[in-house]
Amino acid sequence: MGLVPTVLYFVCFAVLTYPLLGKFWTHLFADEGDGLQTAWGIWWVDYAIHTLHRSPWSTRLLHYPYGVSLLAQTMQPFHGLVGLVLLRCLTLAQTYNTFVVFAFVVGGLNAFLLAHHVSRSYIGSLVAGYVFSFSQFHFAHAEGHMQMVALEWLPLFALLWLRLLEAPSVRRALGAAFALLLVLLCDYYYFFYCIVFGVVTTAVESVRARDALLLLRPGRRAATMTFIVGAIALTGPLVFALLLSNRADPLLGAHDVPDYSLDLLALVIPGGHWRFAALTETYWSRLPGNIHESSVHVGVSSVAILIYAWWHRRRVAALRLGVWFAVLVVFALLALGPVLHVWGRVVPGALLPYALLERVVPPLQLSGVPLRMVVMVTLAVAVIWAIALRRLGETRRGQIVGGLLVLVMVLESLPRPIPASAVKIPSVYGVLLDENGPGAVADVVTDGAHQLWMQTLHHRPMAFGYVSRVPQSVAVKEAALRRTIAEGRWDELYCHDGFRWVILAPAVTGRPGPPVVAVADRALYDLAAGRHCPPQVRPQ
Repeated sequence: MGLVPTVLYFVCFAVLTYPLLGKFWTHLFADEGDGLQTAWGIWWVDYAIHTLHRSPWSTRLLHYPYGVSLLAQTMQPFHGLVGLVLLRCLTLAQTYNTFVVFAFVVGGLNAFLLAHHVSRSYIGSLVAGYVFSFSQFHFAHAEGHMQMVALEWLPLFALLWLRLLEAPSVRRALGAAFALLLVLLCDYYYFFYCIVFGVVTTAVESVRARDALLLLRPGRRAATMTFIVGAIALTGPLVFALLLSNRADPLLGAHDVPDYSLDLLALVIPGGHWRFAALTETYWSRLPGNIHESSVHVGVSSVAILIYAWWHRRRVAALRLGVWFAVLVVFALLALGPVLHVWGRVVPGALLPYALLERVVPPLQLSGVPLRMVVMVTLAVAVIWAIALRRLGETRRGQIVGGLLVLVMVLESLPRPIPASAVKIPSVYGVLLDENGPGAVADVVTDGAHQLWMQTLHHRPMAFGYVSRVPQSVAVKEAALRRTIAEGRWDELYCHDGFRWVILAPAVTGRPGPPVVAVADRALYDLAAGRHCPPQVRPQ
């Protein structure tokens, strides 16, 4: 049953992104911002395990010489672990590209399997897989957020969880717990969404059965406890480590919640990642944040499908339509953030559930992007598409209406091209790659994303580092290091901290100091030349 959807979604990806696949071997399927950061995460997991034989959850290669925890980094360890195999035969860019294609195809496949389980409509489920995986949300994050691109395990967890509710067994409980682990190894946001999904669907089933203790009844108790124990055993170590790390050394860098909350109209009006975005620029240009987050529309066609499905809800009662409307409403309300936004403006006095959720779940403050909850809204919409198309398919007229709605949906969701980057090596790094011997690099000119990419080539420790959340203590030390560099205290940098090279702008090359290799718009200082360190502080 899965072969046809897999082939279909691969063809859809190839057509919608044409001519992207023709650049598979030469370009990175991402921008040169966050795309380079998430590609670094794939490289780092492989390098830490395969070369350094150590845990990837912290490193001294970034924020050298003190190092930094990577528990909160958008590292997608799932990709890094699979990369242990792929990187033996593919380049980092090709490995990254493989995961992009995999996420779109398998995301569609798993959504198809979920929708088919719910609706038993083959054609409707094919459409559902398309609605979910080829959504504006997915394409917008394909700009460079690999951790958000990896949404393929969300529908798998939803499917296994629903099957667990319907017919509890130890086997299904273990399957759901493992699916939850796969979600966590791609993204913390998605992990939290799965927990909320589990709570919402369980609550709906409990109300339907008029039993508040539904999961603890005989026949369910063993499966429930198996899932709880299995989920804690598999996901607990990583989650608890993150929470304890944040408590001991607060993490900085969370997004501004109001800027990354859902505008009420954004689900209907196409955003900046639509193929014809110029037609709606008057709207989406008013939204705060950036178009990679705010482009989340599901379209007018989906609204029509939702209205139709709700209108005929009694005729599809056996398909548990209420569960999916509950999921849709809960996640849509939470995605709106703490206050209501309409047409890019805040509506005074409208306090929303997300404000309460932040109080109930304090770690949620580490995220700051309620807008991303739209991914679960999209999943619910996709399943409802399958249910509605099953009902429409019962008559000839309904089939015509359904076909027209599918056509409109495809037009509404046409994406702008995914970027393909041929990352160039800055001239100054070309010189650095030719250097031999140990030593760390301090670069105050090159942007953080390109520094990470360069590290995948030179493998040297480097000052600073573009990480998702920086511990407070690291930020303090980093400020002191920047002062040391700005004041040109070269002996201290070399002898005490172990830096051998400093990359500065040409404007500072005239000051007295170590020999300089001026390359294009940057200058490479070799701190080792002429340095004489006391034996007790000689750099390693």
